[in-house]
Amino acid sequence: MVFTQADIDSGAIAKDEVLVKDLAQFLKDQAIQKLVRDLQAVEGVPTDSESLEQAFHAHGVNMRYLGTVASVVAGQELHHIKTLLEREVVVRSVKHLVNHELRESSDTHLSATLAHLFNLLLAPFPLLEKLETGSIGYPITPIESLK
Repeated sequence: MVFTQADIDSGAIAKDEVLVKDLAQFLKDQAIQKLVRDLQAVEGVPTDSESLEQAFHAHGVNMRYLGTVASVVAGQELHHIKTLLEREVVVRSVKHLVNHELRESSDTHLSATLAHLFNLLLAPFPLLEKLETGSIGYPITPIESLK
């Protein structure tokens, strides 16, 4: 958004900043607190990512506030909610990392990129240590053997 000199002179930017700060405070003080109270209720407890997302959106809270909700829930005895929130954070983080790596990878190296990402995510720790030290590696593909 481009601001004109008239916007700056009239104080419209300052008014918008105050409004954004008030909305953020409302979100932290009321919306997230109500969401946590509803997550504590026996009925309607989310059991998967989709129902968790629906619960967030029903309270007007964006999923980017997963960490904030997790920190509010941290001191409480809500193990199932904590696990669900942690899993959602990990899944969304991995999704962003995979999308980034796939965008940066060329089509010829797509399978190697995916294999590497899956090894990082799913391989047992001893295998990861061998991959990092170079004692084992990926097999040479027919295209690489021609070089």
